[in-house]
Amino acid sequence: MSKSNPGTDEIPVGGVIVKSSTTAAGSAEELARRFRVLLGQEVGPDCNIYGRFGSVNSKSVERALLRHELGAAAALTFASGMAAITTTMLALLQPGQVLICSKPVYGCTDDLVRNILAKWGIKTVFVDTSNMDMVSDAVHQNRDQIGVVFIESPSNPIIRLSDIKAISDLVKHVCKNAWVVVDNTFLGPLFQHPFELGADIVIYSATKFLGGHSDIVGGVVLTARAEDMNMILACRHTTGPIMAPEVCWLLERSLGTLGMRMLFQSNSAQSIAKMMSEHPTVERVLYPGLLSSSNDPEQFAIFRTQCTGPGSMISVYLRGGRQTVFSFQDALEEYLKREGFGDSIAVSLGGIHTLQEHPASTSHAGVPEEERLQAGITENLVRISVGAEVPEVLHKAIGFALDKIAA
Repeated sequence: MSKSNPGTDEIPVGGVIVKSSTTAAGSAEELARRFRVLLGQEVGPDCNIYGRFGSVNSKSVERALLRHELGAAAALTFASGMAAITTTMLALLQPGQVLICSKPVYGCTDDLVRNILAKWGIKTVFVDTSNMDMVSDAVHQNRDQIGVVFIESPSNPIIRLSDIKAISDLVKHVCKNAWVVVDNTFLGPLFQHPFELGADIVIYSATKFLGGHSDIVGGVVLTARAEDMNMILACRHTTGPIMAPEVCWLLERSLGTLGMRMLFQSNSAQSIAKMMSEHPTVERVLYPGLLSSSNDPEQFAIFRTQCTGPGSMISVYLRGGRQTVFSFQDALEEYLKREGFGDSIAVSLGGIHTLQEHPASTSHAGVPEEERLQAGITENLVRISVGAEVPEVLHKAIGFALDKIAA
């Protein structure tokens, strides 16, 4: 059992992982006082009590996260990105309220709002949040019932940007008490700063770029105002999706290289996206770094004003169907393995290893087919998370795969 000084907060020294599930208080009155603080019945210093309420390591990495997210006042860690989203929704929404949700959105988020929150009387209105006219219509039509506007930008997997500032301004003008929540996993915290654009809450799958090494599963919630975290914190205390101390330690380690990794991967992705856009087997490349005032002026304008970089997520429509995509994936895997790199055909993203997936049969397979097709998630779409391999090798590997399906 870990012991701590009453009224203080233990801080790991020299990379210590504190694995104790409970923390001794020193006296019965001190433990009672800690619970009064935990329950908001008394103001006092935050202290460790029990692993489900937080740990030495979770508090340490939460402090570190605040140094990386511009405009954040409070941070909270979770056992997964979906645990972070689910807990936030449970904390903020009430039965009878409306959730405005980006379309398309990550497959498990889609399942959560469509099949789980609906059971509790929460109506979800799916909207292409990259289209401000559609957003405005949905917000005005549901203005008195909206509890949360959930924006995933760029959207997964078609890499569409939403104007976070315009949406935030609209919601604050039209709605009384709605929250603007942004899933910033694809670009942040380096290339997009939602709090500076008016968002109330930012969510990450820490499994992705924040962790960066494909060796953890975790989630993060940050709020613009410290008091706004209270409801989410209380919900986490009760439901218990806490990030384990070992994962907290690994996440804090990874934050030290976050900027270097994301910049390197983004630079590599820029070159690869350009090369793919020029190949005859490619129908279209979806990548912010290829936007221009001529090919998509609205998206280009959002990118120029909202983002500081294009990131390293690329989605590509190949000329063909599912089998063409599978052949491309197998060929890319073949080349990378021949060069001594690891497996690449897998879900997830944001790690130092390049990963590729076919969204229609994997991450978005649970989305109704009609809605998948309407959103552009077709059988010939492949999503690539560009890793930190030697850029020249990765460039040749993708060129090899494209040439092979063209043969």
